[in-house]
Amino acid sequence: MQSLFPPAAYLLLLIPLASRAQQITPAQAMAMHQYERTTPYIDLPTAQLTKTVKELNGLKTEPDSGQLDTILQSTGEGINAQLPRVPNLLCREEVAEETKPQISAPTSVRISGSPGASTMQSPTAPDQWSTGATHRFEYIIRTSKEEDGSITLEETRQGKGPAVAAPRGIGFAALWMIFASGNRAESTFRYLGTQKVDGRPTQVIAFAQIPDKVRKPAQIDTGAGTVPLLYQGFAWIDAENFHILRLRTDLRAPLPELNLRRITSTIDFSKVTIPQFPDDLWLPKQVEVLWQTNEAEAGEIHRYSRYQLFHATARIVP
Repeated sequence: MQSLFPPAAYLLLLIPLASRAQQITPAQAMAMHQYERTTPYIDLPTAQLTKTVKELNGLKTEPDSGQLDTILQSTGEGINAQLPRVPNLLCREEVAEETKPQISAPTSVRISGSPGASTMQSPTAPDQWSTGATHRFEYIIRTSKEEDGSITLEETRQGKGPAVAAPRGIGFAALWMIFASGNRAESTFRYLGTQKVDGRPTQVIAFAQIPDKVRKPAQIDTGAGTVPLLYQGFAWIDAENFHILRLRTDLRAPLPELNLRRITSTIDFSKVTIPQFPDDLWLPKQVEVLWQTNEAEAGEIHRYSRYQLFHATARIVP
């Protein structure tokens, strides 16, 4: 299987810690042009979204009767309250690769009459996926305060046991910051309806980042440099406490010049109690990352457990 990136590189799905102005490379300019000319799937009819996105199975569609503003405000307030309290954390990360022996023609949905319309590609039959061996890492989340007063999360990992290739995906704990009050102007949002997630009633919101509004975009590391990664996707927000229980993100547009058709991540969050820490936190429990190039599809399953406060000498003992 041909790899999109060299073995030492991986997809960076995190908010950068610095926002210093840098010279724009041709690859970065190409990616931004592609995002700007492509209509996101947030504009698709709901019936097409539910048909294409398996995570929307069971959605009860509802018209927006003013719920959207209330949901966004309450969710943003919860994030703003939690973020300053997030300590430096260490947890166990278990990662397994997913592969497909052969790719079949994907199912695509396009917005009729829209040049450069966003294409949603459904994965081929799920029973064709195979899961490889599980590798264990120590996953570290550090908080950092920027010069402008904003708080970001820096996520890194350390390998354990025999040397293995680094996983491609990182930065999942920070993705809910798209819904932080200070970042909402960078995206458009749409209320879809209600759906249960693990038995909990949720309100489902579609979103798409606006290319010329995102101040600190995530990055894709191509091995030869980085290009901005803009998101579109869905959030399942607890109807009672407004915590994000599930978040799915997709590329804002395919990047054919980079041989990249798709990056999809689905993150399940859960309440975590940290020993010797007074507050409960909402952190990733499981993440599935799938990507598609012109030649192949592949993916990863990440599972997180044993969250604890991180100190320089702290280590997880198996």
